[in-house]
Amino acid sequence: MKFLYRSKTIIFILGFIFASCGSSSKIVINDSQIQIPVTNFLYSQDLIYSPDGNISARIPDGWLIVTPQQKSDNANIFAVVCDPDYRYMLTFTELPYNDVKVISSGIDIISLTMGTLKWRKKRFIGNIELIEDPSEINIKSKTFGAFTYSSDSSVAIIRSGIFNTQINGTQKLYECMLTQIPNKYKPLPSNVEIISIHKAILNGIKW
Repeated sequence: MKFLYRSKTIIFILGFIFASCGSSSKIVINDSQIQIPVTNFLYSQDLIYSPDGNISARIPDGWLIVTPQQKSDNANIFAVVCDPDYRYMLTFTELPYNDVKVISSGIDIISLTMGTLKWRKKRFIGNIELIEDPSEINIKSKTFGAFTYSSDSSVAIIRSGIFNTQINGTQKLYECMLTQIPNKYKPLPSNVEIISIHKAILNGIKW
């Protein structure tokens, strides 16, 4: 029964990412929380790759790779990973670079992150409730844009990391998203915990 509940929960959250359904109150992240350190954990030996092999990502040890091939609103989800307790779901998505660029004010990472937020708002049923404004995160030599959001009717908080690459003159835009999974057997992780784990996952991405 617990496995069936978890399976239904994962399906629900996958639908939520693009359709927005559930219920929660607004959570505020203050400035001091933005400086949250990276969580320390062991990485799995398993690597996740984008379909074109452009990027690779390491995941926390013990997390489960689901990996559906799903396209929605021109966004290609190429990997889904859950932690063993089913408190988090991690998704890797290739975003439509040209669509996001058109509604962005520039091609720097913050502009593309703001553009991604606008792009998502246009496709959600209901309103996206921004918890943390888009900001730039520098991890080693890599730069990401990141923001935290929920919706006006969600049960989960979502942390999004945006990054872009260029191969043979072609720009690619990706999103690494960490989502709370509603689980009646476990308490929801805190927003501070989510940001810390998300930073560690971003640290394991290479391009």
